[in-house]
Amino acid sequence: MKMARDIDGRWYEIEKLGDTKSENASFREALPRYLNAFEILFAAAAERSEFGFIECLLRVRGLQDAGWDPYETTLRAIDALVKVHETIQEPEPARHLHLWIYGHIVEASEPYELLANLLDVANGGRFRVNRFPRVGGSATRPGRPPSPAEKIDEIVAASRAVGLPQVAGPLNEIWDRELRNAVFSRRLFFPRRRIEAS
Repeated sequence: MKMARDIDGRWYEIEKLGDTKSENASFREALPRYLNAFEILFAAAAERSEFGFIECLLRVRGLQDAGWDPYETTLRAIDALVKVHETIQEPEPARHLHLWIYGHIVEASEPYELLANLLDVANGGRFRVNRFPRVGGSATRPGRPPSPAEKIDEIVAASRAVGLPQVAGPLNEIWDRELRNAVFSRRLFFPRRRIEAS
């Protein structure tokens, strides 16, 4: 899918390139909207503090070395699994893998960290290495990582505070608590009867 900007600087699709993703009508419709929603945030953060904006993009995480970036390995794993998914002929295994890929995507913490940090920078705050610390815990137990829903709630509140509520739109569209819980608690369910296309 090839994208361009209109006279007002908004993204739109100008050409389908024939790849698998561009065949999907939902993807084609959502991509320009998501680009437009997120670009406003990127521009606001860069305008407020170029240094803070660059920190967000570099994803500074303290001590690191080559091959230590879990988000980069997650992206490679998801790309590989999407290719595997496209080769599966049987519907049930394909659907299970499809749901697992969805679950893995919504669990990846880096997109939430990036958006929360950009929102804080746009609001005059600073980049933080760990935007979503563990919840609960004690001196002997470290607590649990916040759920995607908790992170999204914080991002929604921050986007409203900075006057950019559209930033949270894509997150609200992709997040489904029941589906995520079904995927990761292995309670996947499928309709007992097939709905035939008429």
